[in-house]
Amino acid sequence: MAIITVTGYLDQGMTLTGTAKDFMEEKYNYVAYIDGSCAPKNPGGTAVSKFILFDHTGPTLQKKHSESNVLGSGPQFSNNVAEWGALISLLDYIKGNMPFFTLPRSQLSILVKSDSMMLVQQVLGEFQVKTGLYKESAIRY
Repeated sequence: MAIITVTGYLDQGMTLTGTAKDFMEEKYNYVAYIDGSCAPKNPGGTAVSKFILFDHTGPTLQKKHSESNVLGSGPQFSNNVAEWGALISLLDYIKGNMPFFTLPRSQLSILVKSDSMMLVQQVLGEFQVKTGLYKESAIRY
């Protein structure tokens, strides 16, 4: 399991950081699971993505939101596109719907769990974002 942490303030925007070891759920306001897939063939199939977001501000995890998306079909779609689609959908949801971004100086912290080491290493700058439908959106974050 690879880990990305999302932190931010209303006046400073979001920051993505993380490691494969930073795993203590208790210190995060929210926990999210993301995944993407391309089938029946990769590349060239139908790319789908999903995220599930849990609220961790109380004593137990409570499901806050989940979202599934069909990103498209064709030769330009792959598992990597689908994995990035899941992360981008989550970040878009956070930016548009999270209360932390309506309160000045309120901090948001989200533990994002992904099974894609490629995605995490690209987010952390360890791998380059080279090509793919996700490139423009990935660079935005």
